[in-house]
Amino acid sequence: MKDRTRLILCVLLFPVAHFTDISAQARGNDRTPQSFIYFGRERSRISEENFLATGSAVGAQLKYTWRELEPERDRYDVRLILDDLTFLEQHGKRLFVQIQDLSFDEDIVNVPDYLRED
Repeated sequence: MKDRTRLILCVLLFPVAHFTDISAQARGNDRTPQSFIYFGRERSRISEENFLATGSAVGAQLKYTWRELEPERDRYDVRLILDDLTFLEQHGKRLFVQIQDLSFDEDIVNVPDYLRED
């Protein structure tokens, strides 16, 4: 239960705090809208030179599934997010996290098995 609480806090609070601090620095406290490129689940595209060289795009919006982040009940794995965040920060870019728990395609399961089986 302790890990679940930690994950929830990380997912809910870290992006807000992290985004706010970096955003204020990057904008000089300006309220100008920022541009993030939506790559969805195509995370490998964040390494494309065109994206990295584009100064008008401050970061990438990537999609992660609940199933990826909690492969088994109470066992969390946020390495994908941390790896992408580290890569983007090394290139002066930010990460917008989208967690997917729903799909309109019956063949796509975005939630851990225990939610469907219990």
